[in-house]
Amino acid sequence: MAVSLFAVPTYFHVDRCGSLQAGTIEPSRYPAPGKLFDGGVSRHGTRYLHHNQRLTDVSTALELVWELVRTRCYPEKPSRYTAFYACRTLDDAIAFRSAYGQPSDSIWEIESQQPGHIGDMSLVRAGSIQAPPEENDRLGDALGFVHAYWEGHDHEGNPAFGPQLWEVLLTPPITVVRKVDEL
Repeated sequence: MAVSLFAVPTYFHVDRCGSLQAGTIEPSRYPAPGKLFDGGVSRHGTRYLHHNQRLTDVSTALELVWELVRTRCYPEKPSRYTAFYACRTLDDAIAFRSAYGQPSDSIWEIESQQPGHIGDMSLVRAGSIQAPPEENDRLGDALGFVHAYWEGHDHEGNPAFGPQLWEVLLTPPITVVRKVDEL
């Protein structure tokens, strides 16, 4: 057996669905609508593509814009519809759970052979920030947020975006290593 001299990148995942187990490879693939994703989509992707989401829903429309810009300008980046989401550090995972999950959601250490894409997730929700039309070019600003996300930039401390939180989009396979006990 060959021993690798390189460490496998480790990340942390907040299991909001209660579905992870040590040793499993995630995510499960769900069929994609149309012919958009040959390999299927992740649980996140199915939430936006299968669960009766309407284009009038801001988050659904934003995810679609993010995907269209990615395919046109950043095709080497993993799709948000097919990726497995993780945090870079345990502290980031705790902050994510505090903002978007429940205290009972478990945090898991995961590994991936590929480094994935690191993006400031506060930019994803930035397109839904409401501001008077005279104060910003909403479409132009939103597209700027999209490009900043895919280029790995942060929101530059803008308080309207809330706390900065980095997410990692990983391409399967993902190894679920262990449940993390927090102190």
